[in-house]
Amino acid sequence: MDLEKLLRLQKEPCIFVSDVEEHNLLMEHREDYFRHFDEGFRFWAAHPDRVMITPKQIYTSPGIKGDFRVMPCQIHSDAGSINTVKLVGTDEEERVVKDKISVGKAFIFHPTDNFIMGVFDACILSSVRTGACAAMGFKYLGGDAKRVGIIGCGRVGYYSAEFISLFPSVETFVCYDTNPMNLECFKELVSARGLKCEYPKTLDEVKQSCDALILSTYSPVSLVSGADLKSGRIRFISSSGADADNLSEMDPTVSEVISKIYVDTEHSLKVADLKRWKAQGLIKVEDVIELKEIVGGRHTPDMKQIRLFVTTGFAFLDCLTMDYMYRTVTEKSERAGLVKQ
Repeated sequence: MDLEKLLRLQKEPCIFVSDVEEHNLLMEHREDYFRHFDEGFRFWAAHPDRVMITPKQIYTSPGIKGDFRVMPCQIHSDAGSINTVKLVGTDEEERVVKDKISVGKAFIFHPTDNFIMGVFDACILSSVRTGACAAMGFKYLGGDAKRVGIIGCGRVGYYSAEFISLFPSVETFVCYDTNPMNLECFKELVSARGLKCEYPKTLDEVKQSCDALILSTYSPVSLVSGADLKSGRIRFISSSGADADNLSEMDPTVSEVISKIYVDTEHSLKVADLKRWKAQGLIKVEDVIELKEIVGGRHTPDMKQIRLFVTTGFAFLDCLTMDYMYRTVTEKSERAGLVKQ
């Protein structure tokens, strides 16, 4: 009995891209991917009605650290629709999977038939797109920073350095992490890529010697204060690690020395540091500017002031990244004569 024939079961063409394959693909095409990322923000700025971003749905379980999240997005361009969803967990318990905070899978759907045509591991996808978003903040708000501090040398800190190194003003990364293993892995990764880095012994040395700071930690306590900004030379800060209410990267006194706050999306006001500052009346919604407003030319930042950029991650970043990876993988396969569309 031919069940596939009797039940009218048709194949659903689908590719799978693992964490390692994602890293190799996106680092091999680093400049092209970042250009695609930038163009995506430009499209969103010009056509906000064509980008559908449902707020991430976050679910927790009683007595269990961490959460899992559902993150859908649609981009409707003249070339067709890009439909994606990421199902990702934050693995704070680490009972089965060790040292991998982002776990799960992400999916891209066929634009007309709605089957899943691509499945992606979520760890490197999440880390790369967060690093690319931090670099987007640097591109539009970082000015001519030469010494860039990386506080938190995990995956996101590494990818942030990779993309920020594309900018010609950057001369040196000043890197710090309290986890020796993270730091050793970071050193090996950046040395293979030829990035110039320094490794001071204390956090204060980083804060006092840099023009820009990239915060990419899972710290439960703040790492930067208003006093740090007043006494040092820092003109730009990107915060990407505090994406849950139990985390913090910036002391509330930071709000006293900045006039505007720049965010990836307004969702960043609903978690962690900005959520607390808003509840305490330290910041107003009208003082918060989405990155696409700068990209689209509707807001010009005051480069004489200290600029703060906060990204807590959202589905648009995943959508752009999955679209790029899917097209790159399938185009390469077609050229090799392995896939027929």
